[in-house]
Amino acid sequence: MLMRHCLLLGLLMALSVGVAAQNNRRDKDRYYSQFQDCADFGTSYDEWSTFVTANIAYGLKPSMSFGLTLGMIRRFGWFVSVMTSGSLQSFDVDGEFEPEGATMMPFLYGESKQSNTRLSLMIGGLVRIARPLSLRLGVGYGVNELCYATPDDKWYVEKDNSRRGMDMALGLQYDIKRLVISAEAVTTDFDMLEGKAGVGLKF
Repeated sequence: MLMRHCLLLGLLMALSVGVAAQNNRRDKDRYYSQFQDCADFGTSYDEWSTFVTANIAYGLKPSMSFGLTLGMIRRFGWFVSVMTSGSLQSFDVDGEFEPEGATMMPFLYGESKQSNTRLSLMIGGLVRIARPLSLRLGVGYGVNELCYATPDDKWYVEKDNSRRGMDMALGLQYDIKRLVISAEAVTTDFDMLEGKAGVGLKF
């Protein structure tokens, strides 16, 4: 009788150990699956990923421009960006002016035509600061100029609201699986400021 009880107790203990081991294995599998899901924010740090985003920028002047960004990223990366308002009028003007009281304003402002030239050509670098998050820093050449036409259709650049020189950008890029979202602050000649946002895909 004692031997039978000991045998039964041993079987129960073996069964409980087996069930515990099976549950432990399931917990490990579940944890590994969740880890894989979290790691799927993007490709591995050891693999280069190419991304393309469509961008829109809006300045305080105000001005609006559109463009594209192409880049590659691993732990570090690079990008090139081109933005334009669609107008290149400031590259074909008859001069420039400074609005001073009533001297030029009635002549130029009235109901005359107006054109804003925004052009930005930029190259930059990226550094991952977290798995899905990267810091962006760009530098390049920028034009942000406001033009007015006289009644005889001659164009002039308004100096007070126009800058041409170095463009600099600082922002963040976030990867959600294959989706890429970016946000930047851009300055032209360290004077004019605009916000820039982008949405695209990573390959």
